[in-house]
Amino acid sequence: MRRLALLLALAAPALVVPAVAQAQRAPAAVDWTSQIEVTAEGGYRMGNPRAAMKLVEYGSISCSHCADFEMEQGQAIREQVRTGRVSFEYRPYVIFPSDPGIFMLLSCQPPERVFHSMHALYRTHAEWSGRVDAAGAQIE
Repeated sequence: MRRLALLLALAAPALVVPAVAQAQRAPAAVDWTSQIEVTAEGGYRMGNPRAAMKLVEYGSISCSHCADFEMEQGQAIREQVRTGRVSFEYRPYVIFPSDPGIFMLLSCQPPERVFHSMHALYRTHAEWSGRVDAAGAQIE
């Protein structure tokens, strides 16, 4: 009986310590898509600022090609950003007369909302872009 108690006393710390040490070493999973900040270049970066791969997009919010890119590749990019291996920065690029006003409205939001709003604008681009163009033509 004494030997069993001695074995249990010696084995118990060995069974408990590795589990505790392993729990301390295992990092909590981070969803890097929720890490958004304004960059010095005037863009918005999503993801790990120390990621090995940095993707920078110069985009026009009024551009149908930029909207197509977001719809076709946006989800795949966000999946890579989520892992922390890639950071994605969006930098506004003014092409159309409607861009400055839209970019100013986007910049009034908290940074964590900007990507959601840009995605919504790109997703509904066909619905609103024609009306914006028609309004601009009436002003001229």
